[in-house]
Amino acid sequence: MVPVSKNDMVLLLWVFKVFALYFNQFYMLDNKVYNLMMQIIQESKSLYHIQRHYCDDSKGDKKCDEMWEELKKDKEEHINKLVGMLKAYL
Repeated sequence: MVPVSKNDMVLLLWVFKVFALYFNQFYMLDNKVYNLMMQIIQESKSLYHIQRHYCDDSKGDKKCDEMWEELKKDKEEHINKLVGMLKAYL
């Protein structure tokens, strides 16, 4: 995964959300497609907070570090799975 700066991540999430809302308004996305797009946004926000805040806050606590790393990997897997599903429908 390519590291993304905080500003880039915020911009990407904003662009994706605007695209999803615009596209849905004018082209009436299927609910399942819209839901996939919205869930990708939620998972990405969660991953962003884990990477940028929670991991830094837990430094020095091995159990907490391991838990955040595990959650980070889970979120990345969820995002990849959701993106794969979305590609299949678009």
